Amino acid sequence: MIQYYNPYFLICTFFGLGKISKKFPGTIGSIIAIPISHFIVSLSRKIQEYITTDFIVNSYTVSFLIPVLIVFILFLLGTYASHRYSLLTKQKDGQEIIIDEVVGQSLCLVITIPLTFTILYSAEETKNILIYYDLTLIIAVLCNLLLFRIFDIAKPWPIDICDKKIKGGFGIMADDILAAIFAIVVYLAIFFIIIDFV
Repeated sequence: MIQYYNPYFLICTFFGLGKISKKFPGTIGSIIAIPISHFIVSLSRKIQEYITTDFIVNSYTVSFLIPVLIVFILFLLGTYASHRYSLLTKQKDGQEIIIDEVVGQSLCLVITIPLTFTILYSAEETKNILIYYDLTLIIAVLCNLLLFRIFDIAKPWPIDICDKKIKGGFGIMADDILAAIFAIVVYLAIFFIIIDFV
């Protein structure tokens, strides 16, 4: 039996939080991703202060790329840890492994939330509309959470192929990244439709 202080266990279950619920571990992972993505964006801003200059790269490009790069690093860490954990437990994708949901949901949030406010504050259609930041943020986060969970659970093509055919840690992580991409595309499509009707 794998020990609770094992580093692979700690990473895969996100310090044991994947063991809290046997029925909804994926949802717990997605909820955990909300403060994690906030931390990623905050960390990105700190990093941005040190590397951005007018001569090197556009500030908006850096503010978008750094959070995605951090999530990619978490993806690589999750891939390795979940692969090792699967070998130790002899399970293909144990229920308690939630690092895939944490990373997938974080990818959704670090991309869509900044884009939401950038578009809202710059779009001609919303210039004369009072934007309630906190309310908009809550709605955007909940929409992301719902969309990601729908795609992660339903696993439409090609997510289902990725889930069934790709083995090891990469397979565990990759289907959630695909679910995140689906969720991002649908979220942005709905968002632009709403903007057009404003």
